[in-house]
Amino acid sequence: MPTIFSQSARRIFMILSVVALVFFVNTGFSAKEKPQVFNWGNGTEPQDLDPHIVTGVPEHHIISELFEGLVSVHPKTLKPIPAMAESWKISQKGKVYTFKIRKNAKWSNGDPV
Repeated sequence: MPTIFSQSARRIFMILSVVALVFFVNTGFSAKEKPQVFNWGNGTEPQDLDPHIVTGVPEHHIISELFEGLVSVHPKTLKPIPAMAESWKISQKGKVYTFKIRKNAKWSNGDPV
C-alpha cells in the first residue's frame, strides 16, 4: 500500500524528469549560430579603395587584405614568393616579366582566370 510520501515523491520525480527531458531536447534545436563578424581597427577612414590611386597607409592596410597580387613578400626574408602567379621568369635584360598564373585562380565573381 503506497504511502502519501511515496506518491508525492513519485510525482516530484516525474515532474522533474519531464522538465529535464523538455530542457535537454529543446537546447539542441534552439541553439542559434552566432553571426561571424570581423571588426578591423583601421585607425582612420580610407579615402578610396581603388588600388590604382590609393596612397595612404590606412587604405593600403585594407587593399592588401582585399586584393592578391601576382607575387607577395615573405614576412621574414622580404623576398618575393608566389601569390596569384605560381612562377615567373625575368628576361635577360630584366625588362620583360612572364608570369604563370595558378590553375585555380579565380576572378572576384568566381569565374576562372
